[in-house]
Formats: sequence, C-alpha cells, structure tokens
Amino acid sequence: MVLGYGLLYGVFFLMSFGLAHGYGESTAEAGLRLALVPVALGLVAPFSHEIGPSSAPAGLASPAWRPACAASGCCG
Repeated sequence: MVLGYGLLYGVFFLMSFGLAHGYGESTAEAGLRLALVPVALGLVAPFSHEIGPSSAPAGLASPAWRPACAASGCCG
C-alpha cells in the first residue's frame, strides 16, 4: 500500500514537469490535467470491492485495470 502511494506521488511529480516543460503547458493546464487522476480514483474507489474479489487470484489485476485503460484510451 505504501509503495502504491509513493508511486502515485512520483508519477504526479514527474508528470508535472513533463506537462509544463515537455509539452509547454501552463501550470494551470498541467494542474487541471493532473487533478483528473484523484477525481477518477474517487469515482472508481466505491466500486473496487465489486471488481477485485469477483476475479480469480491469478487474474486479479486484469478486470480492475480495464476501466483505467479504457479511460486513458490505451485499450480502445
């Protein structure tokens, strides 16, 4: 759990630099893009108890990651 929080913080930290310096966005635009992640986590968290236990232990991450992949557009 602690590792997950550390990774989330690290991603936010690096993405802020990537959005501001790499893509040339203003700090307000970068902040709004980064604010979508906690909002999405807050919307999906109440349903996480339904997604996780319903799958087999070997494929536990697969059903849980489908909404995140679909929202990011990487799964189609």
